[in-house]
Amino acid sequence: MMARRLLLQFISILLLVCWATCCRRLEVQWLKEEMTKEWHLFPEYVNEYFHLASNEKQYTNLKKDIWTYLVTLKKELLENEQEREEERKKDKEDVELFKELYRFTKPSFYLSLRHLNSAYAKHLKAKWEATQRQRERERQRKRERDRQRELDSIREREGLP
Repeated sequence: MMARRLLLQFISILLLVCWATCCRRLEVQWLKEEMTKEWHLFPEYVNEYFHLASNEKQYTNLKKDIWTYLVTLKKELLENEQEREEERKKDKEDVELFKELYRFTKPSFYLSLRHLNSAYAKHLKAKWEATQRQRERERQRKRERDRQRELDSIREREGLP
């Protein structure tokens, strides 16, 4: 158990380092693209002037904007990952419930057990269907919420009320 925890910590640290490296590369790439547009330089000359221009005030502000964007992107990705993890847990619960339902609906040689199993199977089936309806309602709410967010972001981008 302890080795597993250490491995997970190592992997999480490794992912953070990879994320930071990737963000740094993106920052440099975006700054170079911005310099190419603003200074009308050929891309091959941007590397020569990059170290001079990267300390200018306007590029410092641009760096802040880039990092703000990357941090918000990371937060959104983490939220999406948490939602996916919740869905996986719910699906796992569904599988367990289905296994239990299947176990109690197997044909039985004993009449009394068969009646007991069928009554319990009906109960489990009703429970299964209720959870499926609830999950579908949750998915529908999530779709509506995502659509509303998208509409809000479009309105915000276009400056509409």
